[in-house]
Amino acid sequence: MGPTSRGSTTTIRKPRSDVYALWRRLENLPTFMAHLDKVRWTGEWSSHWTASAPFGRTVEWDAEITEDIPDERIGWRSVGDADVPNEGRVWFVPAPDGASTEVHVLLVYDVPGGQLGKAVAKYFGEEAGVGDR
Repeated sequence: MGPTSRGSTTTIRKPRSDVYALWRRLENLPTFMAHLDKVRWTGEWSSHWTASAPFGRTVEWDAEITEDIPDERIGWRSVGDADVPNEGRVWFVPAPDGASTEVHVLLVYDVPGGQLGKAVAKYFGEEAGVGDR
C-alpha cells in the first residue's frame, strides 16, 4: 500500500511543560492514544510498542526517540522488523488563550498491501492522533 500519513491537532487546557511531560513518559501514551495497548522502555532512548489491529490481531514494534526538545517536540521512528513500520512527531505549541497547549501529532506508517493493509490503514486512520479512551 505504501506510506500513509495522518495528522491531528487538539488543545489541552494545561501548560506546555505539563503536556510535554505526559507525552515524554511513553508508558502514558496508551491512556489517550486509540488502539495503543502498551509502551515499555527498553533503553534510554528505545521502547517497545504494542497496539491492537483489525481482526483481533496485535502489532508490535521497537522504536527509538529521534528528537527531544523539552516542552517543544518529540520525534520517534520504528526500528528493526516492525509489523507496521512507522514514525511520528508531536509538537507542543502555546494556544492563543495563553493557558492551554495545542498538540499537533503527525504519524507516518507503511501498512502491508492487500485487504489486511486496507483494514489496518482504516483502523488506525480513524483515530491516529490524540483519541479518547
